[in-house]
Amino acid sequence: MTFPLVVLALLSVVGGFIQLPFSSSTKWLEHWLEPAMFHNETHLHLSASTLWILAVLALISVGVGIFAGFLTYFKEKIDKKIFEKPILSDAWKFDSAVSNFMGGPGFQAFEATAKFDKRVIDGAVDGTGQMVKRTASVLRLSQNGMVRTYAVGIGLGAVGLLVWFLLRTTI
Repeated sequence: MTFPLVVLALLSVVGGFIQLPFSSSTKWLEHWLEPAMFHNETHLHLSASTLWILAVLALISVGVGIFAGFLTYFKEKIDKKIFEKPILSDAWKFDSAVSNFMGGPGFQAFEATAKFDKRVIDGAVDGTGQMVKRTASVLRLSQNGMVRTYAVGIGLGAVGLLVWFLLRTTI
């Protein structure tokens, strides 16, 4: 988990640098998103000194947060229970909910799905294969290698098509 968090932290730093609030020439993200925003954004007209004060306050708060985290998790000088409420230590009960679902109704649903797949889906595929195999074994009897037999089959087929066309046009 540490590596993805480090990557996200670095990307957030990059994201901060592409939208620096000090002048309009350093607001690359704003200029890039301008066609998609249709000029519906709100612009705060703050002086440069106010923006610098806000930036310094943000950096101070980040520093305090990093220092508090360092003292809490690395030096263990601050009790973790101050920052981690019981519901947070249990991951908002998400892990236990997933475990309960997967052990109970989820497992039964997955087993039912597996049985359905094996019996119905695989059964339909296997049944189709068996039907083709049986049909082929019956049709194989008509294959004797004699051209006259094939010509009779073609003639009967042509007569059958003619009868079918005539019946369709007269009815």
